[in-house]
Amino acid sequence: MAADRAIFHADPTVWLERFVWPPLTDLLLLAYATYLYASFAGYTDIVRGFGGLVGLVPPENFDRPYLSADFLDVWARWHISLSEWFKLYVFNPLTKALITFNSRPAVVPYLGAIGFFVTFLLMGLWHGLTPRYALYGLMLGLGVSVNKLYQVAMGQWLGRRGYQALARQGLYAAVARALAVGYFVLALAFLWIVDPATAGTPIDWLAATGLLFLLLLVLCALAARVPALDGIMATPAAAMIQLALVLAYLFGIHETAPPLLYQFF
Repeated sequence: MAADRAIFHADPTVWLERFVWPPLTDLLLLAYATYLYASFAGYTDIVRGFGGLVGLVPPENFDRPYLSADFLDVWARWHISLSEWFKLYVFNPLTKALITFNSRPAVVPYLGAIGFFVTFLLMGLWHGLTPRYALYGLMLGLGVSVNKLYQVAMGQWLGRRGYQALARQGLYAAVARALAVGYFVLALAFLWIVDPATAGTPIDWLAATGLLFLLLLVLCALAARVPALDGIMATPAAAMIQLALVLAYLFGIHETAPPLLYQFF
């Protein structure tokens, strides 16, 4: 709600065309990613709440995606209903079909990477059949397939237990989370910004990407030291405070409900 009020009354593409200074670009990208999550997940929670009133509770659609351990984990937490649909009707049948041609255990993990790439490319095109959505799908497909190939390689090198032990180390976990979230934020920028090429030169975007990773690395490292808030947020007092803030926003600060960006998809 704060992002909607403070930043996004103006078209974010205008801001990114006007300012190409990398630190400011990073802040705008992070703010927009936060806004998109708050808008989509917030409306989903409203639907789940109304469903609960009549005894029909839809499954959770978001599970703290910006705390994901890697890029594959992002898609186990973001827009879960869409991810599960593509997993059931695209990834699983496609992977099974590929395995019928070559079922050797050494090859199967790589077939899974191919299945991930095709599935997420189609997921990008599901948003629309334009070059912008194709680029978004390519970014998603490359992200998940490279992530899968990396997991396979690390598992072969360190063994399953060794790789799991490495993933639990604080610095490694922070770097992995920063890479995953940073890449996802950039993918969202290419999805929602009409023409990213007008927002600066490739050097500007390269500098912004590097600074974005460093900023997220610091935030992820700090987040690992903050105690879990689940218990606090589940208390009745916290629920009443959240409800009061929502009511104050809708009826006092904002004349109408904030826009739902995904309402057309």
